[in-house]
Amino acid sequence: MSRNQRMAMLAIAILIVAVAVVVVPGSGDDDPAPVAQSSTETETVEVTGSTTSTDAETTTTEAQLKPKPKPPLLTAAEPRELEYKKGDTISFRVRHTADDEIHVHGFDKSKDVKANETVTMSFRANIEGIFEVELEHSGTPLGTLKVEPK
Repeated sequence: MSRNQRMAMLAIAILIVAVAVVVVPGSGDDDPAPVAQSSTETETVEVTGSTTSTDAETTTTEAQLKPKPKPPLLTAAEPRELEYKKGDTISFRVRHTADDEIHVHGFDKSKDVKANETVTMSFRANIEGIFEVELEHSGTPLGTLKVEPK
């Protein structure tokens, strides 16, 4: 097998893996998957590109990596207002300097956050209104969620 053929096979394999990473997580129902706590942040990368084919080789002519935007970050130092429409998926991240519990009033959602770690909360905006997000044990406000009619 020539070098060009090996490179073509490698390019095809990379493209197949990239498509599988983008397509497989996107399939499924509309409910958000449970989010596991982790001490490290992860970032989803979407790969787009095209290939051109010649007689004995395939070359990649365009490959762009577009990072998926991360949900907004809420901190005690800078409370924010996040706006959503009823039916949307609410998603945000929280980082704090001490162990505490994140609590979303009205939705009655809570999640532990460890000192200096970032956690993500995601859930369906199934009720309208303005809801406080706070660090439960210290009573520190992180921000508000505003859910408006669709």
